[in-house]
Amino acid sequence: NFSSALVADKVFFNSHFHKNAFLGALPNFLKGFPDYNELDSIKKIKEKSEVLHLGMDLQKFDKYKCKANSKPLILWNHRWEYDKNPDLFFKILFKLNDNNIDFQLIVLGEKYRDYPKIFDIAKNKLKRKIIHFGYCDSHKQYIKYLKLADILPVTSNQDFFGISVVEAVSYGVYPILPKKLSYPEIFN
Repeated sequence: NFSSALVADKVFFNSHFHKNAFLGALPNFLKGFPDYNELDSIKKIKEKSEVLHLGMDLQKFDKYKCKANSKPLILWNHRWEYDKNPDLFFKILFKLNDNNIDFQLIVLGEKYRDYPKIFDIAKNKLKRKIIHFGYCDSHKQYIKYLKLADILPVTSNQDFFGISVVEAVSYGVYPILPKKLSYPEIFN
């Protein structure tokens, strides 16, 4: 990434968070070289760097909007990966369930060969709360579940932009976001 940024005419990042993280990591990276560590190149990269937020066409979702739930419907619509921190997400839901807080649950996403096993535990432990659990066969089905949901607790440790979050919010799903990564910038 350093070499590409150095030779590029212009460098674009999808958020200030990622721009600052990349530029902030360069000094230690370059100091790791025994000689010719080119520390002055950081200024060159910084001067030609800009933020270009990801564009999203959300009008295609408009025809599906509507809601009417009797219980709060909690949504997970992210990849089933460790960087999305599903352990924390489900730990919170287990606590709500243990405290007899009534809610329903939609868990969307595809299960790959190597996925966090907390999904299996949650499917069993929260089975009476689940409306849907797993991959959607079509975009239309995905939209159907987004428009049903009420709350989107986001527990991610890493997210380049948060496309799934923006999609859900476009349907009126209320996000509960950490004050980190690119979320403060996107949802300011």
